[in-house]
Amino acid sequence: MGRNNNRFSRERVAGIVAVFCFLTFFLTITGLLPTLMFAVMALFDTVAGAFLLVFLVVGLNFYFRMFALSNLSRRAMLGDEAAQYRLALRYQEGRGVRKSLPLAAEWMRRAAERGLVEAESRLADYYYEGSGVTQDYAAAAQWYRKAAEQGEAFARRRLASLYYYGRGVEQDYAKAAEWMRKAADQGDPEAVVSLAELYFDGNGVEKDPLEGLRLLIYAADRDNIAAQLQLGRLYGEGNVIPQNYAEALNWYHRAAALGNTEALYALGVYYLEGRSVPSDRLVAGAWFAEAARKGHPEARNALNELNRKK
Repeated sequence: MGRNNNRFSRERVAGIVAVFCFLTFFLTITGLLPTLMFAVMALFDTVAGAFLLVFLVVGLNFYFRMFALSNLSRRAMLGDEAAQYRLALRYQEGRGVRKSLPLAAEWMRRAAERGLVEAESRLADYYYEGSGVTQDYAAAAQWYRKAAEQGEAFARRRLASLYYYGRGVEQDYAKAAEWMRKAADQGDPEAVVSLAELYFDGNGVEKDPLEGLRLLIYAADRDNIAAQLQLGRLYGEGNVIPQNYAEALNWYHRAAALGNTEALYALGVYYLEGRSVPSDRLVAGAWFAEAARKGHPEARNALNELNRKK
């Protein structure tokens, strides 16, 4: 009995909301809404009119959102791949619908099967991460390849990574380098950094530290933090390229300016040990403090050690 009453109540509320939304929409398109508002304000007062305005605006917004969702669902059911992709994103993010990763994956699959490159790449992400579907690197590689063949840079980089680590495909450094180069040629900064690593190690390409260095500098100059940190390490260690503390310090400063904690900590070490700059415990402490404030554990330990030696 209680279930029937609850159901009746829900249906009743839904009906009232539907009628309210329709009346709001009708009054708006016919231009009668302002007239009604002024009439209410005249009969009552400004507060009542303002309340009515808010009530009507909220109702109208709700109506249009529901209408948009209904229209999107209808187009998706009719096979519109763009609508299927957008509906999948709604289920993924829980926008206007209850969040459901399985439904997101299902609608993304439908859009991908119709050849939408964005959907192919996103569906591959789902398989790669096990989001809404069982994790399956082979399926991820299949969909990344489809998107990569259509020129999607991220898919090319991710496919290269799968070949490099042998996930879902047979490990193949040459194919990893081929796809990574294609992504790098499109300006993908992470692909440029990964391609540089391949040149440093000689995996899938002829070993060429100078080409690796050129690629890292290209990415670092475009504010890629990973490239800036790698340059700092390489110049600081001097194993792959000639050691140059001044260059290392320069790249750490640039990464630190972007808020990177590893760079902040490295600057503290450089100033503490006097690498290319005069040793300065106060300056080192300031860098350690900034890194520690942002959660770097080693910087916190270094700062505590400095304070104990005061």
